[in-house]
This record gives sequence, C-alpha cells and structure tokens, in this order.
Amino acid sequence: MMKLLSITNCQGPALFWRFLKPGAADFDARFHFLRPIQVHLLTAQDAENAAKVIDEADVIVAQPIVRSPVDAVKYDNLKALCATQGKQLFTIPALHFSGQFALERTCVWDNAYPFGRTEDEALVRLFAAGASVEEAARFYHEEPLMSRAELLAQMDRAVDEFRTREESFDYDIAMSGFYSDNWRKARLHHVKAHPTAYVYRDLSIKVAEMLGLNDFDLARAEGALGNNQFELPLKRWVMDALDMEFEQRDDVALFHNEAIPFTQLIETLWQYYETQGREAVERSLPQEILNV
Repeated sequence: MMKLLSITNCQGPALFWRFLKPGAADFDARFHFLRPIQVHLLTAQDAENAAKVIDEADVIVAQPIVRSPVDAVKYDNLKALCATQGKQLFTIPALHFSGQFALERTCVWDNAYPFGRTEDEALVRLFAAGASVEEAARFYHEEPLMSRAELLAQMDRAVDEFRTREESFDYDIAMSGFYSDNWRKARLHHVKAHPTAYVYRDLSIKVAEMLGLNDFDLARAEGALGNNQFELPLKRWVMDALDMEFEQRDDVALFHNEAIPFTQLIETLWQYYETQGREAVERSLPQEILNV
C-alpha cells in the first residue's frame, strides 16, 4: 500500500476527505492517506515535521507553492526531492476565482473581523454612507456599480489567470477550460479561494483518473460540500448583467457553514465596523463613496 500525501491550501482536505475517499471504493486498499499538509497554516516551527511527512510519502499531490516559511513544501524543492528519491509527484492548481463577484476584496482588518478574510467593498461603501441594514440589503442587489462590459472583462481576466498559471507550472490537470465553460451555469466559488461542490466534482473526477482510481463514482460522494464556511449571495445586478443561468436565494448568506438571513450577516458586519469607527472604514475605501 502506497502512502499518499496532499500539500495544498484548504482545498486538499476537502477534495480528498469529502470526494475522493468516499467516491473511490478501492481508495483505502490502494493508499494510506497521510495527514494533509495545509500550507497556509504552516510556521517555521513546522519545518521538521513537514519534512518527515514528506519523506514518508510515496505519492504526493501538491499545489505549486512558491512562498512558505517551510522550504520543504516549495514547488522547486519538492520537485527536486521527488525526482531524486523516486517519489511520484502530481501537481494540481490552486483554485482561486473571483469572476462571479463584483467588488470583493481581501479583508483589511484584524482577526476579529467576523467574515473570514473576505470583504465586500459595496457593503463597506454602504456602511460608510450611513445605510441601514435594510437599505444595504436592497442596494447590494439593485444598484449596479459596474457595467456589463466591465463585468465581462473581469470574467475574462479571472479565466486568463488560470491559463497563465497552467502555462507557468507543469500541472497534471487543467481547470481553466472548466471555468470558462461553466461560469454561467452554476456558482463556482463561495469566496475567491473556496470552491463550491460543483467545482470539486469536476476536480475529483480528474484527480481520480490521475491517480488511477478507476472505480471512482461521484454518486458515492453525493451531498458532499465545498469550502462553504462563508458566502455572500451573488449580486442580483451581476447575475442579470452576465445572463447567469442558475438561481439563488438573494436573501441568504453562509456564516460559519450555516445558512442565515442576509440581513443578519449585514447586521453582524455593521456591528464590527462600528467598533472600528466610521472614519477608519471610510479610509479603507477608494475616494468615491456610494451615496444612499
């Protein structure tokens, strides 16, 4: 039995534990799945343990890591080690996609911020402009802040980012075509770095084939979820402008893996922004502020 290790961001554990292991009847007969290395959680103090686990593995499925406090997980080092020690190394893409979102940004606040590391600039603007929770929920969906042409250009850039990464690294599977073909058909990410189950289903089929798991059947992983910790509803004006073909509940968000009213999430964000002070919130924005 070969020892299998994944070295990825949070996507590796979801892929293997939720989709590949239950979906492949012979997974446990083929592989002993070592505890995944999640690179975003590593510190310099983890270097020795990471090196030991990598040394133990026969087969490694890794995203190409360029920056890390642990040298052993960096792509060039890992590739060289596997070549010299005869380990199998399969490289898969890190799935980051923001094409369906408008005005999403990386959180600029401290760890007390309640919504992961994702922030919506439209909501920030609405708070800074003095909007009530109910006004914010309405403006969020009804007030276009980008044109159709701008949204399409953003989508093209998001897909092109995949193609560029695929050209830069020697991936064993590609995903850019999937994103290009499916962004109108389904919601693809909960937030930028957290794919939905729709994406994982396609990825798991490709990885199962890559690993020779010939009996893989998605029906065995029916109901498996993506990284669904946090999710804002897609803005209705974005969905309409881009002719998206799927439906959603405009009044529902995901908060710590639970569906809650969108207004409840906005109220939670408003409470946090109040603790920061309106001036600090305004300073975090570009100069133009949405008038309510």
